[in-house]
Amino acid sequence: MIKMKNISFVLKAALLVLLIGCSNDDNQGQIEQQPEEEVSNLPKQIQINFSEVHNASYEFAYNANKQIRSIDLQRNSDGDLYHVFSEFLYSTDDNLTAVSTDDVLNGVGRNVFFTYLSNGDLADVAMVSNGSKKDSELSYDVPNRTYYLDYQTGPLTEILFDSDGNLEEIDFNGTRWQLAHDNFEKGLFHEAKIPSPMLLWFGMNYYYNPSEIYFLSMKNIGSFSSAGANFSIDEVQRSESGHLEKFTISSDDASYSADYTITY
Repeated sequence: MIKMKNISFVLKAALLVLLIGCSNDDNQGQIEQQPEEEVSNLPKQIQINFSEVHNASYEFAYNANKQIRSIDLQRNSDGDLYHVFSEFLYSTDDNLTAVSTDDVLNGVGRNVFFTYLSNGDLADVAMVSNGSKKDSELSYDVPNRTYYLDYQTGPLTEILFDSDGNLEEIDFNGTRWQLAHDNFEKGLFHEAKIPSPMLLWFGMNYYYNPSEIYFLSMKNIGSFSSAGANFSIDEVQRSESGHLEKFTISSDDASYSADYTITY
C-alpha cells in the first residue's frame, strides 16, 4: 500500500513541478525515492499520552540516507479521530524537493515544493492546494541564520538556526518558541539528517504544538519557552547507548503535561 502511494506521489510531484515551473536547478527533475532504511537508532514511533482520553502517535520511516521518508500522525481526542500522512522526496544531491500531505479521513491534501539555486541555496517554497499555487515570499538573513516565510494564507514563519544548523527558535505570527539545548546528551533525532527546508515545512504544519515531535531537533532539548510559559523535559529514560526512550514535557504552571514513549 505504501509502495503504491510512493509511486503515485513521485508521478504527481514531478508533474506538478513541471506545471508550476518553479525549478532553478537542472537537477531538480531528478527526483527519486531512496530505498527504505532498515536498522538504526532512529525513532520509528513517538507515542504521546496527554490524558486518559487524549493521545497521539507519530510513525516515522526513513530512507537509506537517514532522511525522513514519511510521517504518519494519528490522534484520538475522546473519540474524535485525526489522521494525516506525509511523504518526503529528495533529489539525487539530497535536497528536499517535495512533501505530499494527505488528510486520510477527509480526503484533503496539499503539496509543498522546494527549489534551489545552482549553488544549493534554497530559492523558493511553493504550496499547491486544491490545484492552485499559493503565493509566498521567502527570504534568508545570512548573518542571523534566519529564514522568513510569508504565505498568502497561513502564519508568517520565522526560523532561526544556531551556527551548526540546528533549530534554535521558531516564530509563528508573533508566537515565539525558544529552545534550550544540552550538548552533553543525544537528541531524539540525533542520528537523522534534518535539512533546513524540512524545518520550514515543519513550521507550516506544526505551529500549534511543535514540541509534539521534539521540534525535529537533532540536539538534546532540556527546556523551551513560548509566550511567557516555560516547559521542561523531565523523567528522562535512555537506553544503554544513550538514546531517548521516555520523557515527560510539562509547563511550569502545571497547565500542560504529556508523557512520551519512543520506539526504535
